[in-house]
Amino acid sequence: MAINRIMISIHYIQILLITLTILLVLHVVAGHLRWQVSSKYQTGLIIGNIIWTIGAVLEKSVSVESGAIFWSSFSFLGFIFNPVMLFLFIADYCNTINYIKKKIRKYVFVIPSIEIIALLTNRYHNLFVTDFVWHKGDLSYQFGPLFWLMVAYLWFLIAACVLTICYSLFKSSQNNMKELFVLIAICLIILLSNFAYIVRINVLSDYDFTPVAFILSSAFILIMFNKNCFAELLPLAHNFVFSKIKAGILILDNQNRVVEYNDNVNRQLDDANLCIGYNISDLPERYAMIRDICMQNSFYENEIMIRSDAPEYYEMSIDEIFHNNNLSGKIVMLYNITHQKKVEKQLKIGNNLLKDRLFQIEQLQLKLGEQAFKDPLTGLYNRKFLYDGIAKEISRSEREKCGFALVAVEMDNFNSIDNHYGQSAGDRVMVEISNVIADTIRKTDYICRFDSGTLMLIMTKINEKNISEKMKRIVDKITSLKFSTIAEGISLVSHFGFALYPQNGRTHTELFSKIEKMLRESKEQSINRSIIPEN
Repeated sequence: MAINRIMISIHYIQILLITLTILLVLHVVAGHLRWQVSSKYQTGLIIGNIIWTIGAVLEKSVSVESGAIFWSSFSFLGFIFNPVMLFLFIADYCNTINYIKKKIRKYVFVIPSIEIIALLTNRYHNLFVTDFVWHKGDLSYQFGPLFWLMVAYLWFLIAACVLTICYSLFKSSQNNMKELFVLIAICLIILLSNFAYIVRINVLSDYDFTPVAFILSSAFILIMFNKNCFAELLPLAHNFVFSKIKAGILILDNQNRVVEYNDNVNRQLDDANLCIGYNISDLPERYAMIRDICMQNSFYENEIMIRSDAPEYYEMSIDEIFHNNNLSGKIVMLYNITHQKKVEKQLKIGNNLLKDRLFQIEQLQLKLGEQAFKDPLTGLYNRKFLYDGIAKEISRSEREKCGFALVAVEMDNFNSIDNHYGQSAGDRVMVEISNVIADTIRKTDYICRFDSGTLMLIMTKINEKNISEKMKRIVDKITSLKFSTIAEGISLVSHFGFALYPQNGRTHTELFSKIEKMLRESKEQSINRSIIPEN
C-alpha cells in the first residue's frame, strides 16, 4: 500500500513538472519569437503557477515532516495568488478593468492578504490548517475555516470571470468570440479540478489538480493570445494602417524591386503601373528624380519637384530596413504637397498685400493723429494737444520732482492783419513767429496755437531765471522781425505772460489765471515786455 502511494506521488510530481515545463518552454519560445505578454496580470499568473508547482512538487519530494510542511505552505501562496491574477487578466482582456475603480481594485487583494498573513501565522491559531498529519512520507492536512474562505473566494472570482466574459460576448464583435469561449472553458476546467479535489471524486483523491488546471490555462492563454490572436490581428492592422496613411508607401527589397505598396502611391504615380516585383528603375522618365533618388540613396528626406506641364511637389523620405544587421530593403514615403505649395504661394501673396495694407493704415492713423492734434492752417499743435501736454507735464513733474513753464505770446494787433491782408497772411505771420520761437527754445519744448493770435509754449524742466532769459531773447527776435506781407507803418505788438509750475499753481486753471493777469498788465502798459510773477 505504501509503495502504491509512493508511486502515485511520483506520478503526481511528474504531471506537475511536465505541465510546468510546458509552460516555461512556451514562455521562452514566446520571448524568442517576440510574442507579447498581453498584460502584467498574465505575467503574475505565470509567476503564481511557478510558486504553486514548485511548492507542490517539493512537498511530495522531501522526506522530512518539517520540510513537507514548509513547502506545503509555500504552495498555498500560489493557491492564494493565482485566482486574483486570473480575474484581473480577464477583466483587462475584456476591457472591463477600467470600470473597476482603483479603490475597488485594491479590495480584490484584501482577502488574499488576510489569507497570506493567516498562512504565515498558522502555528499560533491553526485557522488555515488545523492539523498536519505525517504518515509514511506523506503529508495530509485538516483544513480550517480560513482555507475554506479562500476556496469560496476562488469560486467567487472564477464566477466573476465567467460573468465578465459573458458580458463581453454580448458587447463585443465577432472577431474575438473564439478566444472568449476558450476563456470560459478555462474557467470551467479550473472549477471542475478544484471541485474534484474538494469532494474527492478524482482518481488520485488525495492530490489537488487545481494547479495543473491553472498551468494548462496559462499555457493556452499564452499560445492563443500571443500567437493566434496577434497573427490574425496583424494583417488586419497592416491593411488598415496602409489604407489610412495619406502618404504613398513603397517597400523595396535590396535590389530595388517593389515588395509592397499602398493605393496612395498608385494614385500619385498614376502612369507607372506599379505591381509586386516591379523594379523601380523602370519608372517613367517623368519620375526620373524619384527613380534616381531611390536607386542612389538608402536614407533621404527632402522636398522634390517633378517638372512637367504642371510642376508637382512631393515630400520624399527613404529609410533603411535591416534584418540580422543586414540591409534587406528600404521603405519609401511620398506625400504630394502640390496643393499645399499653391496654398502657401497664395498665402504669401495675400500676406504681402496685407502688410502693404497695414502699412497704409498705420500711415493713415499717424496722419489722422497729427490732424487731431495740429492746426490745419499752420501745422502747429492745437489747443487739445496743449491741454494733454499740460496734464502730462504735471504728472511728470510730480514724479520727477521738477517744474515746467507755461508761456503765452499774444499778438495785440493780429486781427488788423487778418482784416487788411486776409486770414492766410495772418497764418503765415503766425508760422514765421513760431519758427522764430522754435529757434530759441529747446527740442523738448512745445509750441501750440491757442487761438488766431495767441501762441502757447510748454517749456519743460525750467526755472525762473532761465525763463526770464528765454523770454528776453524771444521778445528781441519778434520785435526785429519784418514781414513782407505787411505794409510799412504797421507794427506787430506782442504781449507775454508765463506761469511756473508749481510756484504759480498746481492746476492748469491756476496757471492760466496767472498768465491772464500778466497779459492784462502788459496790455495796460502797451509795450513789448515780459513780467516775472511774484512768488
